[in-house]
Amino acid sequence: GWFTHPALRSGQSGDELDDSGNYGTLDLIKALEWVRDNIQAFGGNPENVTIAGESAGAINVFSLLISDRAEGLFHRAIAQSGMPVASPLAVGEESAEEAIANLMVNDATAANKQAARAFLNQQSDEEIEAYLRSKTPAQLLAGYENTGFG
Repeated sequence: GWFTHPALRSGQSGDELDDSGNYGTLDLIKALEWVRDNIQAFGGNPENVTIAGESAGAINVFSLLISDRAEGLFHRAIAQSGMPVASPLAVGEESAEEAIANLMVNDATAANKQAARAFLNQQSDEEIEAYLRSKTPAQLLAGYENTGFG
């Protein structure tokens, strides 16, 4: 999953899903649960939900198609210009480390990415988790600027 990091998969939450590292897919599932629970108020049918995605969105569609947790939350799927992608855990961790280094430069925790990586390597998982949880969603997304992700 994107933004997976050992500090966020510590097992401390006791929740297998939290420890999965599949945060993007879990967010999509929560959104589909909201749609299921609220679509009738907007004139929609909870038994006739179609998901669609293009490019990276298509990859998200494929992740939902294979997720047991998403079963029954949608009934049709459209995936355009994308394909199923399975990346090793190390790829997600490398991407997260790059984003965390960007965060540390952005908030002046470190002067540059090299210093940020050195600082990060000295931190415990608990310290990294606390640091990440102190950030707003906008700050977390800003960490992905200039990483080549998305």
